[in-house]
Amino acid sequence: MMTHFFGILTGSKKCIRGATSYLKGLVHEELENKEAAIQCYKSALQMDIFCFEALDILISYNALTAAEERLLLNSLPYHQISNEEAKLVKFVYESKINKYAKPVEVKLENSLKLLENNLDYLVCIAERHFNNYNFREAYNCTLLVVKSDPLHEKCLPILISCLYELNKKNNLYNLAHELVNMYPTKCISWYAIATYYLLISNNEMARKYFTKSTSLDTNFGPAWLGFAHSFVSEGEHDQAISAYFSASKLMTGSHLPYLYLGIEYALNNNLKLALKFYKDALALSPDDPHIKHELGSFYYQNGEYDLARSYFNDALNRIQTVEAEITQYIWEPLFNNLGHVSRKLKDYDLAIQYHERALMVSPKNGGTCAAIGLNYMLKGDMETAVFKFHQALSIKKDDTLTIELLNNALEFMNLTQGYSNKEENSIAEESQNCSQLEVSQESSSKSLSCIEMSMSDSLM
Repeated sequence: MMTHFFGILTGSKKCIRGATSYLKGLVHEELENKEAAIQCYKSALQMDIFCFEALDILISYNALTAAEERLLLNSLPYHQISNEEAKLVKFVYESKINKYAKPVEVKLENSLKLLENNLDYLVCIAERHFNNYNFREAYNCTLLVVKSDPLHEKCLPILISCLYELNKKNNLYNLAHELVNMYPTKCISWYAIATYYLLISNNEMARKYFTKSTSLDTNFGPAWLGFAHSFVSEGEHDQAISAYFSASKLMTGSHLPYLYLGIEYALNNNLKLALKFYKDALALSPDDPHIKHELGSFYYQNGEYDLARSYFNDALNRIQTVEAEITQYIWEPLFNNLGHVSRKLKDYDLAIQYHERALMVSPKNGGTCAAIGLNYMLKGDMETAVFKFHQALSIKKDDTLTIELLNNALEFMNLTQGYSNKEENSIAEESQNCSQLEVSQESSSKSLSCIEMSMSDSLM
C-alpha cells in the first residue's frame, strides 16, 4: 500500500480520489459492511487504475465471482494511460484473476520480460497449479518463491495447503513454528498451526487455532473452511454446515463453501438442498471436476445412471485436460464410480476397465477387487470372479459382503451349465445388494485442499 500512496505525495488527483475510496473500503470492512467495502474497492480502481491494493483485496478474499472479476477488468479506464502501461496493467491484473485457468507456459513480450521471475507472478502460477489439483507442481513453484523470500505473504497460504495435501508433516510443523515466532499477530501464522493439527487429526487443537486465526482476520476464508473440516472429520455435520455457511458469506466468489455444503446436506439425506448447493458451486466454477463428481454421485444415488455417467465423464475429461498428477485419494473414487455406473448400465467390460484403473492408483483396495469380481460374476465368468473375490479377501479378510459374493459364486460354479430363471434372478438380486461396495467411494471432495484448501483440497 505504501507504493501506491507515493502517488498521493506527488499530488495526483486521481491517486488521491482512488486512495480515499480504498480507505473507505477498509473502514467499511472493519465495520463488517462487506457490500459497501466491495463497491469502494471497485470505485478505487475506476478512479485510479494503478490502485493494485484494491484489486488484490477483492481477489485474495474471493469477493467477486469469475464473471464479475472479468467484467471489472474490462471496465477499467485503460484509455487514460499509455499503451505500454495498459499492456503491463492488463497482464498483471489478468494473471491475478485467472486462478482457475490451466497453467500454460507464457512467452512474455520484451517489454514484460522483467516479470518472468517476479515472485508475485510465480505465486499466481502456483495457485493455478493448485486449483487444477497438481499439488506437486504447485509446491515446486512455491519453493522457488520462498527461496527468494522465505515469508512471502501471498505465497504462504498456497504453500501451507500444498504441505497439507502432500502430507509433509515435518515441513508444515517447522514452517508453522517459524511463522508464529516471527509474526505472532498475523492470521496466517495460526492458520499454519491449525492446519498442522488438522493434518495429524488433532481436531480439537485445530479448531482452537483456526478460531484464533479468524479472530485476527475475520475475512480469512481458508481458516473458516479449515474450521469446518475439523468438524467433518468427527462426523459433526450440523456444526460443519454452520461453519461452511460462515465461509460462504465471506468467500462469495469461491465455489468451495457451496460444494462442501452440498456434500454435508447429501450426507444428511437432504437431497433438495444438496442439489441446490452443488448447482451454486457449478455456476461459480463450471469446470471444476470435484463438483461434477459430486453431482454424478448425487444422480447415481437417485438412480439416474445416464446423467450420473455424463457428470463422471465430464470430471474425468477435465482432469485429463489439465494433465494433473492423479492423486490417489482424490481420483480413485472417480474411477470406481465410473465402474459402478457402467455396471448399472450393464456395460460390464467397461466397468472392469474403470475398476482396474482405480487399482492402478490404489493397488491395495479390497473393495475395488470385489467390484471387479462382481462384474465377472454378472458376465457369467465364475472362475475369474472367484479369483477376484479371493484377491479382495487377501486384502480385507473380514469383509462379509465379499465373503457372501464368493460363496454365491462357488455355489453357481457347482451347478450345471443350464441355469434356471430363478438362479438368474438370484444373481441379479445379489448385484442390487452391492451398494455397500459403492457407499464408501461415492464422495471424494473431503480431501483438504485446502484449501483446498484449498486448497483445498482440495480441498480438497
